Parts: sequence; structure tokens; C-alpha cells
Amino acid sequence: MKLVIAIVIALLLIVSLVTGTIYFPLNSPEAIVEIPQGAPAIVIAESLHNKGVIRNKLLFRLYIKAIGVEKYLSYGEFHFGENKSLKGVVDQLLEGRVKLHPVTIIEGLTISQTADQIANAGFIDRDRFSALCRDSLLAEELTGLQVGSLEGFLYPDTYMLPASVTEEYVIRTMVQKFFRKLSSIEIDHKDNENDSKSILDNYKYDMLKLASIIEKEATFSDEKPLISGVYHNRMRIGMRLQADPTVAYVLSKDDIFRSVILYRDLEIDSPYNTYRKKGLPPTPICSPSIASIEAAFHPEETDYLFFFANRYGRHIFSRTYRDHLQGLRALRSGS
Repeated sequence: MKLVIAIVIALLLIVSLVTGTIYFPLNSPEAIVEIPQGAPAIVIAESLHNKGVIRNKLLFRLYIKAIGVEKYLSYGEFHFGENKSLKGVVDQLLEGRVKLHPVTIIEGLTISQTADQIANAGFIDRDRFSALCRDSLLAEELTGLQVGSLEGFLYPDTYMLPASVTEEYVIRTMVQKFFRKLSSIEIDHKDNENDSKSILDNYKYDMLKLASIIEKEATFSDEKPLISGVYHNRMRIGMRLQADPTVAYVLSKDDIFRSVILYRDLEIDSPYNTYRKKGLPPTPICSPSIASIEAAFHPEETDYLFFFANRYGRHIFSRTYRDHLQGLRALRSGS
């Protein structure tokens, strides 16, 4: 009888010890652990034990086998806080709560420039990212329109990404952020025949094209609605937009970048050259900020038709071409 009691007490102590090890926090340090894709339980246990996240490798393997999750642990770069319980560690591996890293995409970048920025931060392959962004089927799936590419849809922002992220995941995340931002803008279609309530239609896509031009034209956000007003005036009367950034976009495709567009550049034969072609370019020329998008939808009422930038990035606006030329001459003469 005494032997039975002793065995029962011993078993209770073991159960208590194991249960405590599983459910109560251990005195473990904060650690970052890289779990390779497809790593077996024995390798995961070794990695966690080497960083002090778990105390007992065998208990870890027995626990995940007992609860039937051995084949469902995530991979990636995990950040484990201090004093984690064994259950907490396993839960985090199951939920895929990996360590996230910031990458900031500034306004006004093209697909190629965005790919460079994310690739330079160590996340993706730039060529695959660019190719996916120019995949017409993926672009149509994500936007609902036959837009050909995702130029203009990669919303500029700071994103928190896991180290082992795929190119498609990043693209979808950026496009989803764009649509969330677009849905927050009050859009008045009363002057537009296409009175669609969908998240994106041809009218909204045209405004995205215009927003991308405004983004490249304006150094100061307070000028964006007025610049938008000028372009709306030009489109209303059938006047060419004559926007230098559209020509710069054509040049950038040949890796030509100039701070000032030359007269010979204005003769380039391209549907993006708004000096030769009427209306908006075929696609946006960059990813605009929310301020530029709002300015495109809500232009300032004005009778200006011309503008140019002064030495400080501010713009001088004119109603007539004669006044525009006089202003340019004054700027060049330094008066």
C-alpha cells in the first residue's frame, strides 16, 4: 500500500512538473530564432534550445506530437519575448507570428523604382517583383480593370514585412492598401457619365493617372489642388496637358534621368508624351500619395491654364500663354 501511494505521489509530481513546464513561463531570454522552411521538429527544437527559448528539447517534441501539431509549425524569423512558456512558444509557431521589419516606400516611385527599394532592403527579387507587377492577369485580378500593369497602385507607405516574404505577398499588400485609401476619399460623379459605385472604374483610373502627374509636378502639397485645377481646365477644353513628368517617364524606361527636360525630348513619339498626345497617358506614371489622389478628384476652381516652377519649387500660375512667357522670361533674367 505504501508503495502504491509513493508511486501515485511520484506520478503527481511528474505531471505537476511537466504541466508547469508547459503552461507556466520559463525564465527564458528575449531571442530571435530563424526556423528554416520545411525544418523537422528535431531541428526546430535544437534552434529554440540553442537560443534558450525552451528548456527541454525532448519535452518540446513530445508536446507537439501529443497535441498533433508537429507538421503545422510555421517557418520564418520569430521574435520570442522573455519568460515564454512552452505552450506560448508552440502557439507562436502555429500562428506564424514572425518578426517584422520595416520598409518605407516614398511617394512618386515607378514599379521599377519600388522594386529596387524593396530589393535593396533585402526582401524580394527585383526582377520577379517587376515582372509580377506587369503581369496583366494579376493586374486585372487585383484591380478589376484591364489596366495592363500595377503602375500607380503600389501605395507609398511604411510596411512591416517578414524576412521570408514573397513578391506576390508584398504586391497584394501594397495594392490592398491603395484600395483602402481610395475608399476613404469622397468622390463626386455628378459630372461624369460613368456613375459607377465600384471601388475602381475608368473615371477613377483616369484620376489616378492625373494624380500621378500631380505627384511629380508638386513639391509642396498645398499647390496640388491648384495644379489639378489647371489640368482639369486643359482637359475640359481639349488642350494638351504638356506635363514634363510624362516625358520624364518615357525617358526613364531607357534609364535616362534629367533634372530638366530638353526641347528635343518633347518630340519623342510615345503615348505618354503629353506634349504630342492629347489627354491623359495610358497608365499612371508613378504611385501617388493620398494628397495627390484627393487633389485629382477635388481640383481647385481656377481659370489658370499655365504654370511653371520657380527656383524654390513653388509654381507661378498664369491665365494666358502671353503671361506665362513673360513670367518665364522674368525668371530666366533673374528679375
